[in-house]
Amino acid sequence: LDAGVWQHALVLTNPQPSGVCKFGAVVQLSATRLVVGVHSCSNGAVYVYRRDGSTFTFQAKLSSPTPGASDSFGSALDLHGDRLLIGDRSSSADPAGCAHVFEFQNQQWNHVVKLSPPAAYSGSAFGASVALDGDRAAIGARKVPGTEGAVECYERVTGTWTHVQTLSPGPLGYLAGTVVELSGDQLFATAPGASFDEPLQGIIRRYALQGQLWTLSETWTTCTPASSGQFGFDLAAASQRLFALQYLGKAGTESAHGLVHSLCNDGACPTITGFSPASLHAYAQGEVLIDGTQLDTVTSVELAGVNQLILEQSPTQLKIAKSAIAPGRLVLRANSATHVAKAAKQFQSMPVLAAGSTGLGGELTIRIDNGDAGAYALALGSGATATPIPLGPDIYYGILIDLAGPWALLKSGLVPSAAPVTLKLPIPDSAALAGVLLPLQCWALQASTTGTPNSSFSNLDRVTLSALPAYVAGYWRFEESAAGLPAISPASIYDQTASGDMGTPVNSPHYSADVPVATVPKTGALNTESLCFDGVNDRVEFQSKFAFHEPIDATVEFWLKPEGQGHPAILWTRPDSTDTNRFHFHLYPGTSVPSFAFDYRAPDDQLHTILEPGVVPVPLGSWSHIAVTRTGNVYRTYVQGVLRAERTDSNPALPTSIGWRLSGRDTEASYLFQGCVDELRISTLALAPASLLVSP
Repeated sequence: LDAGVWQHALVLTNPQPSGVCKFGAVVQLSATRLVVGVHSCSNGAVYVYRRDGSTFTFQAKLSSPTPGASDSFGSALDLHGDRLLIGDRSSSADPAGCAHVFEFQNQQWNHVVKLSPPAAYSGSAFGASVALDGDRAAIGARKVPGTEGAVECYERVTGTWTHVQTLSPGPLGYLAGTVVELSGDQLFATAPGASFDEPLQGIIRRYALQGQLWTLSETWTTCTPASSGQFGFDLAAASQRLFALQYLGKAGTESAHGLVHSLCNDGACPTITGFSPASLHAYAQGEVLIDGTQLDTVTSVELAGVNQLILEQSPTQLKIAKSAIAPGRLVLRANSATHVAKAAKQFQSMPVLAAGSTGLGGELTIRIDNGDAGAYALALGSGATATPIPLGPDIYYGILIDLAGPWALLKSGLVPSAAPVTLKLPIPDSAALAGVLLPLQCWALQASTTGTPNSSFSNLDRVTLSALPAYVAGYWRFEESAAGLPAISPASIYDQTASGDMGTPVNSPHYSADVPVATVPKTGALNTESLCFDGVNDRVEFQSKFAFHEPIDATVEFWLKPEGQGHPAILWTRPDSTDTNRFHFHLYPGTSVPSFAFDYRAPDDQLHTILEPGVVPVPLGSWSHIAVTRTGNVYRTYVQGVLRAERTDSNPALPTSIGWRLSGRDTEASYLFQGCVDELRISTLALAPASLLVSP
């Protein structure tokens, strides 16, 4: 280390090279010595070098005093002064594993004692990890049967090493003792195989010395949970700070990598345990809450290197006023007088792509930096369909650029391993696209062992991440006029899903700037138009089978603004006006305020009334969000996201007809709806209120 910069000093090679010996797999460095472990050949060995400044001189080779059919001697080391602890996790002489204590006495290294596990279990890997601090030692046995691993603790009293305690973390501690670390009166032990929110998520436990026994003080989990995340895969303590490696990926693959978490082992530094990634969007401004410990010691908070204003703080929570920052990978860190708490999780920060005042045209370029091989699919337009390419069972890659309109452009293919991919799509040049939101949608980018891939963007104004859930079977936003889209006869009411269930307007339903919300609460999409009906002969016809005709869980939701009492039909779920084999969602006239109701007629013409008139009033001249869900045979009706009615269909006999209408039955003018409808969405799940479009 020269003036704060690490400089390459020298290379040490195995003085006795042979076969596939892993010279340097384990090293320990002190002010006066360098110790190098060699294992996987010839019973293993440990080489000791004397350090004099930048010069390292070979001093001794240490071998197992009980050699056998083993190559693991030297696979774990810890050096403390003139004492060296060496692990040997398995040999024919010691199938349960052992550890050896060497001491430098009379100018030479001497074997002092062999430490064995208190109970010998063949294959327990006792000695896979070792820690030494003065007269105390801790040895990991990560495969002890029945306990999912353990840490055995020893102490040297009056010259004799004695076993004093077994630390067994219990059922959540799979692979406990993989790494152990001693630092004064604190002991750290990892269990990278422990499972909490994810399999193999991993934990680290801190123990404090009370008298002669170790007592559990704290359990840490990662703030970046991931399948096979293995938090605690490795560990190092230095200067009152603990560095923990979280291993991400599949062992033996080039794509495997890790994250280093910086923890505090003196209880005096801030740690970040939670935050809201959504609120950290690049262009979002407003309050962000950060959870953690020792946050009252924080003096500044940085996001992507930009200082943020601290509004409130307590020992467990920080509130900052986030400013707009440049898009990219975000790193959140909290600085105290002596420590830095860095959130190991890095968020994707995407801008929002919006058309300029003269429209949006040209070529959209997207660069994907992905650490793993896979596949991608890129589509532009609500009419696009795509079949993502599977990387493995139930794993797909896909990217969708969703622009309301008839354009359907698609890109898909393989992503080479660890190589960036650049995708380009032409964007129509149209002044009518001014202000149109273009959300970027990622399809199940789960296969990358690097977690969320690092996607970078060029020639974009603003971009945001959004997604159309797989359960959405049909979504009609009625934004066609605002986008200046050409009519495509006969279908020009565009379905935003890949199913492309386009509606055909009959007579003259018209678009209106009268909308219930300027931005859809659930999706954040801009909302500029609704579709309105005159109550005389306007309607929209669809050729598909209405979702409620299938024996599945489903949800239909929409915003409604009625303008007349005597015009009841909202949704009529058959292609003509025959009153059988259909659902009917309608308004029922009241004294002053109509009510929302619905029923269905079975194929045998039996009437099933689900929501009776008078139960759910809907005022004239104002917008109401209405949602009907079906779970099994139970129907629930929500207004503004609040449950208003529930009914069980005790003897179901669902309609079977194909085709349905918006502003439905046209036997006479009074049956057709008068007013406006917006954001009609059908889902193949019974959505909870929090998942409805009206919910933020």
